[in-house]
Amino acid sequence: MSYYNWQGMFDWAYGGVDPKFVGFGGPDCANFLGIYQRLIETVIVTSIAMVEMYYSWIHLTIPEVPKNDQSDRVVGKRILLVIICLTFGVEIGFKFASRTVIFLLNPCHVLTAIQIYLLAAPPSKTVLVLFRLHLHFLNGALLALVFPVVNTRLMPFETEVYWFQHILIYFIIPPYLMRCGGVYYPEPLSNISWVSWSCSINIAYHYNLLQVLGL
Repeated sequence: MSYYNWQGMFDWAYGGVDPKFVGFGGPDCANFLGIYQRLIETVIVTSIAMVEMYYSWIHLTIPEVPKNDQSDRVVGKRILLVIICLTFGVEIGFKFASRTVIFLLNPCHVLTAIQIYLLAAPPSKTVLVLFRLHLHFLNGALLALVFPVVNTRLMPFETEVYWFQHILIYFIIPPYLMRCGGVYYPEPLSNISWVSWSCSINIAYHYNLLQVLGL
């Protein structure tokens, strides 16, 4: 299969990425670092992340699901679930319309999908683990609010959806879930194994998946 056929096959995923927007993609972004430096940095950082992941995992303890957990019966969870599903659905629509579906792999979109699961799933160890993990992924949403990239959002209400989605996933949903109690509670401040494990997963995701797909 030729390069042009391959490119046409995935035009829906990244055909709308326009290099004329600063930082949006294109040859300048791809060539920002040489392949040798990129490879060395990836190997070093990934190795550190794997070691961190191993040592945090062996010290990780997953508590039991609290008895008589009624957190799945809170009405507010259903309301938030509908709101975030609608918001994410609109954002997915924007990505297909602009042919930039590849950006749905951005950490904040993955975080949104995790929160949809947390709001919809009944109490379980899986929910407890994902809740604690996602708390330590929220730094990305905070950075997106402090350093917003909206120069590429040209459709009506596309920028507004960006702000609304990030406010939801950072300021509204996590505090509300913790207020619900049950499986939605963080680890003690003295326990850094969850932070370390989450950090290593985040690093591996950026360097070994997003970097490769971006290139």
